[in-house]
Amino acid sequence: MFEPLPNVPDHPALEREVLERWESERTFERLREQNAGGPRFSFLDGPVTANKPLGVHTAWGRTLKDVFQRYKALRGYHQRYQNGFDCQGLWIEVGVERELGLNSKREIEEYGLEAFAAKCREYVVSYVNDLWEGSKRLGQ
Repeated sequence: MFEPLPNVPDHPALEREVLERWESERTFERLREQNAGGPRFSFLDGPVTANKPLGVHTAWGRTLKDVFQRYKALRGYHQRYQNGFDCQGLWIEVGVERELGLNSKREIEEYGLEAFAAKCREYVVSYVNDLWEGSKRLGQ
């Protein structure tokens, strides 16, 4: 009647299977359509900085916060669901300075402000896909 379970489950494969089913069945889109006329619920979550891969500490926090949104969704609340990333600021600049081996604002100016800003954008893009994929794997 039931398919026997393996002795050691392949958790990443099970995760991919669930995510693929959600994608093929449009689970999230259908939930949003179903709740479109419901009362509004807003939950503002400060975005993670796009300067490193998704850390377990961030995943724990985002998962805990997501519980509230899921509860409200199950109660029929319409929500915005905007999961973004902080793509500017000191941590991005510090990471780029380290990557380029720069040690002062004067050295940044010598490198060129336009070139430095472009490098900051590249730096962010290099982490955004990882963060986006991590968020999807968390079911967010």
